[in-house]
Amino acid sequence: MRELTIDLDFTCCLCQNPLGVTLQCGGKGMYQGGIASVAIPCPTCGDLNEIYFTPLDGSLHGVRPARKFKLIPEPSLN
Repeated sequence: MRELTIDLDFTCCLCQNPLGVTLQCGGKGMYQGGIASVAIPCPTCGDLNEIYFTPLDGSLHGVRPARKFKLIPEPSLN
């Protein structure tokens, strides 16, 4: 199985701080094409940025704030 190392540069969605990340991609799905995503925290503000990229050629398709889900508490049975 082959692995690729990809360098991506983007700016944080919240504080506009320039960021650079190095990702190591591998697995069967990588060679089927398509877009992958990963959440990267900003070291300046701590906000999560979700980046969308193509693993085979390393092209960046978009950056947006990562979704933050809130857990809904389970109701009490008593």
